[in-house]
Order: sequence, then C-alpha cells, then structure tokens
Amino acid sequence: MKRDYLSATALKAFAKSPNHYLEYVTAERKQTDALLLGSLVHCLVLEPHEVNARYIEVLNMDRRTKEGKQVYAEYIQNAEGKQPVKAELWQQAVKMAERVKVEAADVFNTPGKAEVETRGKLFGYEFLAYLDYETKRSVFDLKTTQDANPAAFQREAYNYGYHLQGAVYTLLTEKPFYWVTVEKIAPYNVVIYKQGNEAYERSAQQVERLVKDFIQWDGQPKGYNVPAGYILELPKWA
Repeated sequence: MKRDYLSATALKAFAKSPNHYLEYVTAERKQTDALLLGSLVHCLVLEPHEVNARYIEVLNMDRRTKEGKQVYAEYIQNAEGKQPVKAELWQQAVKMAERVKVEAADVFNTPGKAEVETRGKLFGYEFLAYLDYETKRSVFDLKTTQDANPAAFQREAYNYGYHLQGAVYTLLTEKPFYWVTVEKIAPYNVVIYKQGNEAYERSAQQVERLVKDFIQWDGQPKGYNVPAGYILELPKWA
C-alpha cells in the first residue's frame, strides 16, 4: 500500500527497500520493553500531565493476603484503558526523565510546544511529521540510547538514519535541528547534539533522491536494487 504522504520513518524504511516500506505501513506494531520505555520517557518529559491517563505502574503485590487482594482490586479498577508498565521499567523511565529535566532544562524550559503535528510538501510529495519539541527558533528530538558518547551516538545516528529525520524536520520547519539523547542505564547521561551543516546538506540531498524514487515507484513489492550475480568481495577492513 503506497500512501499519499510520507514521514521520516517511512522514508527511512523505503531507503532500505520498497519491501521494507510496505512492511512498515502494513505490519502490526508489537509493543516491546524498549518501545514502551521510550514512549514513557517521552511522556514524562514532554507531556507529564498525560502520564497517569496513559500509563499505570504494575506493582509487586501479594494477592494471597486480604490487603494484597484489595490493592489488586484497586489496580484493576484504575488500569482500564491504560498501558501497564512493569515496576522496574517505570522506575528506569522516571530516572531517565529526571536527568533530562535537569541536564536539558534550558531546552524544555524554553517556551515551546510538544508533540507538534507538521505537514508540508517536500520535493513534490506530502510529508507528515510529529515534532517532539518545537520552540520559536529550534526543533528538538528526544532519543533514548544505550550510549550517548559522541563516537557511539554518531554510529547509531548513521545506522538508524537519524540524519534523514533531521533533514526532513529542518526542511519542513526551516529551523535548526537538535537531538536530546539520554542513556538507558545509570548514570543516565544526557547529551545534546546539533545536526552539522555538512550532515544536513548531504542528508537533504538524499531525501530529495529518495522522494523522487518513491514518486516513480509503482507501489509493487521490490527488494534490494542488486543485480543478479552480484560479485561479493571481502570487506575493505578484512
């Protein structure tokens, strides 16, 4: 199914192959601890007033006792329509969010809006984006990561196509783009990165090429663009 709009995530999938794009738009999303942790951290930082309406901590309780049964009954009553979160994961998210609020206070204390829906045309095709945080001058994306060290996050950003996202958001908003990264393990270091000018220029050119390829694509399944009998050599580092 070829949609009549693109997002940064959909474009990143298409960059791998049209089949990856089709899988992205049709597959059922499976909740994992990693995804749940990321969404809870986002909510704690960007929309704290929504946390109790969307999530509920799964408490460790002994249902064999009268007190435990009462606690469990109250939990069930309050849990309807909310995403349950294991106690360990909840505490991890809280600690991460607390570090973000301290280390990136200058970002999130600046007047702005969270979870901003933005639409616009890029290179002749409609785009939809949800900006984590937008101020008058800048756009910020909150990322959870195993390692926020510059060398490690540079690899992660490249491998996961974060620069394409940065280029899309910059093109749509005409504002500088930043990542606010927070580590998933103690001490939950927080590092803020700005997308470099060269990285933006190269990524914007790649976005343009991908959009043009997407427009020309007929929407039919297609794998990697590799000719039959492709010669596989040893890698350069071998």
